[in-house]
Amino acid sequence: DKKIHGTWLEGETAGRAKLTVDDVIAIFLDDRTHEEIAAQYGITASNVSCIKLRKSWSKYTEHLLVNQKRMAWDRRQRRKKEHKSREAQKWVPEKQFFETIYPDSSRDHCIKHLREKGATLQAIGDLYSISRERVRQILT
Repeated sequence: DKKIHGTWLEGETAGRAKLTVDDVIAIFLDDRTHEEIAAQYGITASNVSCIKLRKSWSKYTEHLLVNQKRMAWDRRQRRKKEHKSREAQKWVPEKQFFETIYPDSSRDHCIKHLREKGATLQAIGDLYSISRERVRQILT
């Protein structure tokens, strides 16, 4: 009956609530350790964990979950791209050296040389802005 009449106490309207909805959102999005967050808000690390796992206050973090998943996916994609770039960067000196010694050689010849030296298909593809499949075709 209380839910129907609007007198049900939940969230920040509950008498012993230490957090506001804004606090809960900030906790949900915070990347610090649970202990650090808990100390700031005067709650336990277990409470922080429950908020982040959506066991409590989930009604207020529902809309954030979609954004959080999207941001996590973007971070993974950025890390993959950075890793690819680092791998490719290792081979830039070898590529430049080869092109200096053999200035008239074709790109395909340099690609084969890099592969013989141990460069991955992905690294070679990143160096020449071509797909791994195209690198594979050139090598065969």
